Amino acid sequence: IDWMKDKHLKTLDIRCTCVGGKHGGRDTGSRLADAIASHESLEDLKLYQTDLIGERNIEDWKKAFKRNQSIKTLDLWGFGDVLGEVSLESTFDEESSTVQAPHLDYSRQRINYSNKTFPDAMLSRKEELQELNQSISTTKVRIYGMLYEPKSDQ
Repeated sequence: IDWMKDKHLKTLDIRCTCVGGKHGGRDTGSRLADAIASHESLEDLKLYQTDLIGERNIEDWKKAFKRNQSIKTLDLWGFGDVLGEVSLESTFDEESSTVQAPHLDYSRQRINYSNKTFPDAMLSRKEELQELNQSISTTKVRIYGMLYEPKSDQ
């Protein structure tokens, strides 16, 4: 993340990457948010199914998005859409509070799992998502899977 400070970076696209562990995603995501807050050339930010943005560091991200005025396109895709579709308890490790990340091709990665959610890869309340949206000043925003909303059987 430190390498970003001196780079003229227009696009940052991170996909299917989990830092993992009990605090790895949260802490690394906070550092990334801090770097993005003051990055003046970044125009396009994509975070697809990572553990870098979630309820445990959402305040850092809200501050970053309020401060950064250069981002024009923001795509966030959390893990909320895979909850309920994947059985994760069988891979739960009590010592690290992690489960095998639910990526079909990236099963070696582990992600923090608490109260049947991914606190570093999604939000637990609609209000948090609304507050996040309010902090974003970009012209194009797409947010998917940041909340877990069980599918109805209708």
